[in-house]
Amino acid sequence: MASLAPKYTDLVPFSARRIFSRPHNIPANTPLKDDHLMGPAMEGRRQPPWGGKPQSSRTLPAQPITGPTTEPASQPTKKRKLHDDGHLSDTDGLDIVRDLQAQRSICIDTHEMRIKALEEEIWSLKMSHNLEVGALRDDIDNERHQHDNDNAQYRLQQIKDHSDFEQRIQRKLTKARGEHEANTKSSIEEREGALADIVLLRGQVHQLNHQLLASEKKYNDLCGDHLALQAKRGVVADKDNSAGASHIPNPIDRPSSKRDHPTPGSEKASKEHNDVPKIESKWRHHTAKMQHEHGNGKVKPSRYQSDAAWDLGLCYAHHMTDSKCPHGEGCEWQHDVLTESIRKYIRKIGGNEFLAKSDKLNFHKKLGI
Repeated sequence: MASLAPKYTDLVPFSARRIFSRPHNIPANTPLKDDHLMGPAMEGRRQPPWGGKPQSSRTLPAQPITGPTTEPASQPTKKRKLHDDGHLSDTDGLDIVRDLQAQRSICIDTHEMRIKALEEEIWSLKMSHNLEVGALRDDIDNERHQHDNDNAQYRLQQIKDHSDFEQRIQRKLTKARGEHEANTKSSIEEREGALADIVLLRGQVHQLNHQLLASEKKYNDLCGDHLALQAKRGVVADKDNSAGASHIPNPIDRPSSKRDHPTPGSEKASKEHNDVPKIESKWRHHTAKMQHEHGNGKVKPSRYQSDAAWDLGLCYAHHMTDSKCPHGEGCEWQHDVLTESIRKYIRKIGGNEFLAKSDKLNFHKKLGI
């Protein structure tokens, strides 16, 4: 801030500047004292020539602080006397010094008041700034607390919704588990009942097989007796010309070295045999075109005690394994259920074991066992 006090060179004449100039050994920022302001002639003298107190202890006349002025505060008490060598008298120099000190005091007081006013203004601004900052901090804290409260409420609601959802899922799972257990228990009971029925049916089938064998044996015996009687009486008629009512089939003999079916490899005998069911002859010469897990995928006729002359073309995976055929309905071999006439002929030629195994596997596949 620029000083408003009058300059020293404006108040002191040029002729007095040399006497009251700042000594060369005193720094520029050091205040001047009375002994500093005395000229060379006054060096060593502590009291002014007119007597009284030293200059440093003399008080300045009080003046109102009305701001800086460019006019001298007071006039010298004596007229200025210019010596022959061009210097002013000591009295005139002290008056000028007093005027300068008064101006200096006024400037210092003015600056101190200005500094104090600025400090008060700065303090007021700081206080207002602190109040504004405090208000902003309070607003931020309130917003943060509100945000935390909202987040807490939202989380609590989410936890509650999740808990309700878990309870609903748990109730549904409990209900489904109960239904599944009930269905499983019912399925187990049904399965056990079906297995019991199977055992019972197997027993009945075994009993019927024994009855069938006994009936066949009795039938063969009757046929043999009938043929013997016809031979004795000489009444042997041609079978092709005989009536249907009087036709009596040949007796079925079961020696250990013969079977009552065509001779292996004899297609003519197979066609001429009266008990052979009629089937398509394509299976005899059919060649597998698909990829199968078990050879060519066909059940060999020897499995059901037959030969190539009477080939049923049965699928091996369907009739002889516990798994389903990978080709399904598109398989090139037969998946159809055997007719009663074919089953009867297979039993007649000794294929009971094949029929029992095929029926068991197909029954298990239907039940999904």
